[in-house]
Amino acid sequence: MVQTFFKPSCTIDRLRQGPLAGHIDLLAARLATHGYSRVHSRIQLRLVGHFNRWLEQKHLTAEQLDEDVIELYRRYLKRRKRVRSEDVCTLVRLLDLLREQGITPRNVEALKEYGDLL
Repeated sequence: MVQTFFKPSCTIDRLRQGPLAGHIDLLAARLATHGYSRVHSRIQLRLVGHFNRWLEQKHLTAEQLDEDVIELYRRYLKRRKRVRSEDVCTLVRLLDLLREQGITPRNVEALKEYGDLL
């Protein structure tokens, strides 16, 4: 599914490596299904690719991904003055997708805290 958004095989191969390798195509399919434009989908997939490489450097797996990890990455981006609110939204979207697939456990504390709102 990634090939819908990227043509160079080196880009596709790079996205399909690392801790999120088995989930990139699922995210690409979700973006297409939800009607994201090709440009916006590419931006999100590139961000997830960068996040994927960061996870690999930190020796973290997809199963360890949660809000705290996203916050650590946000701080990492902020130190480089490249953080945008859309970036965090993209990563939360990824986390939700992984949770739907049973890859990453649900955040029980957040569910307790926001249970009345859900």
